[in-house]
Amino acid sequence: MLNRLFNSKTSLLFNQFIRPSSSSMILPFNSIQLRLVSQSSSSTSSMSVELQQRINELLNKSFPNAKEIIVKDISGGCGSMFEVYIATMDFQGMTKVKQHLTVSNILKNEIRDMHGIRIFTEVPPPTSEL
Repeated sequence: MLNRLFNSKTSLLFNQFIRPSSSSMILPFNSIQLRLVSQSSSSTSSMSVELQQRINELLNKSFPNAKEIIVKDISGGCGSMFEVYIATMDFQGMTKVKQHLTVSNILKNEIRDMHGIRIFTEVPPPTSEL
């Protein structure tokens, strides 16, 4: 009985959604999926760049004397995972945990919409001036 019900439901689904009407163009199912994926990834790609720029701006504003700030999208373009590297003397005397908390607090609104963030911080070595 379950097998007959399953077969009738699948044929109904096939007739309603999968089988093209006589006037529609026949496309392989895989090409439709690929097109939908590529359309959504191109729209999120610009959002990823905007978020990356926003993170960079916030960090540059918060650490104006930083030796180096690098923000990299490591999510593959969807903007859900970033890697942040900051080398600044502002971290001198802070533990790693305090350094990371400082960065997390600066980016708290941006982190809310992310899947994850990797934070790398360091105090740069003193430069020798001749």
